[in-house]
Amino acid sequence: MISPFFFEILKIEISGFLPLDGSIPNDKMPVMNRYRDRLRECKMILVVVLRRMLMILSIMFWQGGFMFYGGVVVPVGGSVLESDTQQGFITQSVTNYLNLAGAACLLIWVSNLWYDRKSGVLKFEWMLWSLSAVSLAVLVVVHSRMDQILNQDSTTILNPKAFDLYHKIYIGTSSLQWAAMLCLLLLAMIRWKQQDHGSNPIPAPIQKGSSD
Repeated sequence: MISPFFFEILKIEISGFLPLDGSIPNDKMPVMNRYRDRLRECKMILVVVLRRMLMILSIMFWQGGFMFYGGVVVPVGGSVLESDTQQGFITQSVTNYLNLAGAACLLIWVSNLWYDRKSGVLKFEWMLWSLSAVSLAVLVVVHSRMDQILNQDSTTILNPKAFDLYHKIYIGTSSLQWAAMLCLLLLAMIRWKQQDHGSNPIPAPIQKGSSD
């Protein structure tokens, strides 16, 4: 999106449109002003693209990791170790990192929601983000309770009935959080399309003869 403008200014300089000493003739100022405006617009577009990429990558790492771990790693690990309990102790550590990734992702998303608050952010998006944040807090609390009834030395569960209840709460909360974040991503993509619909993401190249 930016490179055509650099090539164009280089072409202008080579063709003698601008003196090589850096001075700009008065009759060429309108063209240069348009160039600066378009370059500024390209920089703004680049910032928007990078922000959106960071949002998508963060949710991919967090919720994508949750989906892959729960759908592939847990059953495969239980099969290889021949013990769901042994696999559960691995999951105990992994979920700490997932929750940390979730906190980072939610910070990235809330900063972008605040940045776009005047660009069509829906109240429902804020509600979904709030639901995800509250869910993360619940997961951290439940995780700590589960840690208390796990014996790391003997890799045994001290209170299987309580652990089973906490585990169900944890899985249910994680699933609710996953659905909320997917809805939030969908709404964000719809909003991005609406934001971009009326704008020209790639400004037209500067016409050399437009100032004559």
